[in-house]
Amino acid sequence: MVLGTALPLVLSLAATPAFASDPPGPAKPAAEDNAPSQAVSAEVIASPKVEVVRMPADFEAPTRGAALPALYTSLVGLQAYDAAATLRVVSSGGAEINPIMAGASRSPAAMWAIKAGVTTATIVASERLWRAHRRSQAIALMLIANGVMAGVAIHNASVVNGIR
Repeated sequence: MVLGTALPLVLSLAATPAFASDPPGPAKPAAEDNAPSQAVSAEVIASPKVEVVRMPADFEAPTRGAALPALYTSLVGLQAYDAAATLRVVSSGGAEINPIMAGASRSPAAMWAIKAGVTTATIVASERLWRAHRRSQAIALMLIANGVMAGVAIHNASVVNGIR
């Protein structure tokens, strides 16, 4: 166990970068004094040239308009409300009715991590659809996700109001 954690540390400390001070070219004459010379051999790797591609002046990047970012924002808000409401109900003695989330509802960290992961995955899927020029499907995905979460939020609001 100690070796597994110490090995990367030792390797990172033992790795010392080598720097060449002179550009490659003809060798310089050795020093005339009698001090031992320290010759360092370094191979210089030429970096590839990067070619910059310029877009035509009339090129316009595809925009998302107002709908998609608004749907992203509302999904984040609905998921956050669901997590907060669920944790509040569970801490008050209630139970999570979704069997998939029942175990995570007992751990705030697990609940927030799952909510963040599901929200991120949904937004990434919508972005991929948008970039693949399947814009109506991207918006439909977000409308469905928001609709489901709005239904969950309405149910949660009724439960939270019942425990006050």
